[in-house]
Amino acid sequence: MDNQTIDNTIRNLHPKVAEAQDFCMEAHAEELRVITGEPVVEHPFGMARKGYSLGHRKKDLFISFYVHDIAEPVGQKERKYTHKDIEQRFGETISTISSELDKVGKTFDEYRNGIFRSIHLETPIVKAYDLWNNALDLSQSVKIDLYKGTRLMVILKLFGFNLIKKFEPALLDETKEKYDVALSWLRDNEDIYTGKGASWWAEERYAILFDDKDT
Repeated sequence: MDNQTIDNTIRNLHPKVAEAQDFCMEAHAEELRVITGEPVVEHPFGMARKGYSLGHRKKDLFISFYVHDIAEPVGQKERKYTHKDIEQRFGETISTISSELDKVGKTFDEYRNGIFRSIHLETPIVKAYDLWNNALDLSQSVKIDLYKGTRLMVILKLFGFNLIKKFEPALLDETKEKYDVALSWLRDNEDIYTGKGASWWAEERYAILFDDKDT
């Protein structure tokens, strides 16, 4: 099936799923992904398509795929919608899942220690698909955005692979494959990290990504 057919099939799972699709497209209108420059909506829709292809059919999971980034803080930019708006539209469970995803590991030490606090099973599953899709972005980019991209890669190495293995193992091999593509690009451009003027965060991330002892 093509993407439009899959999207329509998912849409017909439940009226609230259809509403979540529409809300996602409205909330992310004209927003672009930092690394690939693609429309932001391709991220949640891609997650939902993959989840459907792997047999998921639960309404709450698909709603969470579509709304998980809508209230997420982005730097100093204020979001149009909040978790309260999500709760009013889709209920407390969906709002809680979205809120929990925003709070997952704010530092690399938290990721390294596997800190993931959630009360809903869907939360780590949604995060697994989020990480998988981020890995696709990284591998498809001709040149990785160093600030955003390498942070995502560190998260995958310290935390993401283990989470995916535990909660959605069917995604693991492809995620690692895409990560390795991005890692190979970084290895070929090592001077960006170690050359004159390299920033402290670049050096920190380089040390984590290329230290085989760091897990």
